[in-house]
Amino acid sequence: MLRATIRLAEHHLLPSTPYNLYVFTRRNALQRLRNGLADLQRPHLFVLPVTNESWVLPGAARDRSTWHGWVGEGIWGASYRLMGDWRLGFMPRFARERGHRYVLQLDDNSYITGAVGQDLVALFDREAYHIGVQRMAVDPPLVAWGLPELARYFLLVYQLQPKSLFQHCDPASMAGLYSATETEGGNSDLAPAQKLFDVPTHGGWDRTVLSGNCVMISLDFWFQPLVQAFVELCRASGGAVQYRWNEQGVLGMLAQIFVEEGRLLNFTFLFMHRVSAAEALLASGLSPDPSV
Repeated sequence: MLRATIRLAEHHLLPSTPYNLYVFTRRNALQRLRNGLADLQRPHLFVLPVTNESWVLPGAARDRSTWHGWVGEGIWGASYRLMGDWRLGFMPRFARERGHRYVLQLDDNSYITGAVGQDLVALFDREAYHIGVQRMAVDPPLVAWGLPELARYFLLVYQLQPKSLFQHCDPASMAGLYSATETEGGNSDLAPAQKLFDVPTHGGWDRTVLSGNCVMISLDFWFQPLVQAFVELCRASGGAVQYRWNEQGVLGMLAQIFVEEGRLLNFTFLFMHRVSAAEALLASGLSPDPSV
């Protein structure tokens, strides 16, 4: 998967947008990964270890008995949740320290399958975009649980008028900024809250998030004090890990709070995710990779 992601980015993105590509892995897998990518090594490709100090859960989320959803070693396990926090905390700081002004986040199975055709950095500079995203999604109630209530607290404390958030609420005001189960029977993970608080089954925040598999962020925007205050509140609350908001839920909410109309770009270049590497390469007209 990763080899195809690298090849496709080089074929479709690099001709128009010069970049440095950073691939992170655990230290015990570092040499094996470097060996596996040796034939793809270029001056713009860096294969680096995830440092121990960056791969640490926020204090409020370290008790795994408070986690909800699939919490085994499967796709939504500890590594996945750690990744979401790592993307919110370490990744933007690392990029800024390296002198970058923008970061384009990709999964190892995010495939750019058509020519981007323009310099994304120049485009963001010219149009003053804060965020660019390939896809938006609607998360299920459990995955966004508590995030609108935290956003409500943030808006009240900082006395802010959000940019587009209330367009995603029913009713379209602060009164609609709440979590709802959407089903009469509810979710077993949410049964205690339903019993204690008579949780609504309808209305509330619509849970529109920015898919984290292809998202570009202006670091000047990201490190604005109020944006950072919201990001760090989400991390410190533990909810981003406990309910798996991860970075895409936090990004979705902060975009609706802070990003003005016309400052969020929907990418239109061809893109595939969660398909086989062979299928993505074939769609792009590239030869199969014998190492895939």
